[in-house]
Amino acid sequence: MCGYSHIGHKVENNMRTRFDTASITKLFTAVSIFQLIEKKLLQLNDKVLDIIDIGKTTISREITIYQLLTHTSGIGDDADEETGETY
Repeated sequence: MCGYSHIGHKVENNMRTRFDTASITKLFTAVSIFQLIEKKLLQLNDKVLDIIDIGKTTISREITIYQLLTHTSGIGDDADEETGETY
């Protein structure tokens, strides 16, 4: 293996290193959303919480698919890798 899983602490990658894949999935999510829009099953201005039920949340009911795709929703990062979050 090569490189570091945490360069600040000089922790080297190994066969058991876990990687946060959240950002790499953005492309696949966007393509899927636009396929649903093309099929007229969704619209960019649809409210996210009208589509999915995530239970009790502090997320605004006004957040749209467009805002999620453009990172303008105001929702914070749910991953806190620096505190040792596991995936």
